[in-house]
Amino acid sequence: MTNDKRSFFKPADLAYDILLEKHVLSEFDCQDPDYNDFIKNYALKHQRLKLGTTYIFFHNNRIIGYITIAMGDLKKERTSDELRDARPLRNIPCLFLAQMARDRSVKGLGLGDILIEWTVGQAMRLSAEIGCRYVLLECEDHNISVYQRNGFVLLPKGKRDKRNFMFYDLII
Repeated sequence: MTNDKRSFFKPADLAYDILLEKHVLSEFDCQDPDYNDFIKNYALKHQRLKLGTTYIFFHNNRIIGYITIAMGDLKKERTSDELRDARPLRNIPCLFLAQMARDRSVKGLGLGDILIEWTVGQAMRLSAEIGCRYVLLECEDHNISVYQRNGFVLLPKGKRDKRNFMFYDLII
């Protein structure tokens, strides 16, 4: 993980919680209508349906970011040679980083790197108890460098891929 000296935030500066009805999201604005819409209108519904769990991150009791994680998998054909023979598995288990956004008020202050590091830490903890080899995500072109800076590898686009898929290998 990156340890950028420019970062304003340190992990100890933040608190987090699973998103609950009581959390007030009206002031959260990440400058992306789709991500704002998700956190304000769909994240709790997804949790009730067990499609993903959203964690919100606070600084001084103000919501400044969120991530949504879920279980996922990566086709063996898209992984390393050693895993292509992992029988009887057809796919390799992953933690899927489904959503990640930070409030516009903290843009450029290192929160994204902290959220990524937290997600990888969650995956490492899970991998000690259940099968979990990668953290997988999909992202737009303009976010590739952020994830690469944090150790993610860009997968070649498949025939059906409209967005970019990236993974972080928990065995380094």
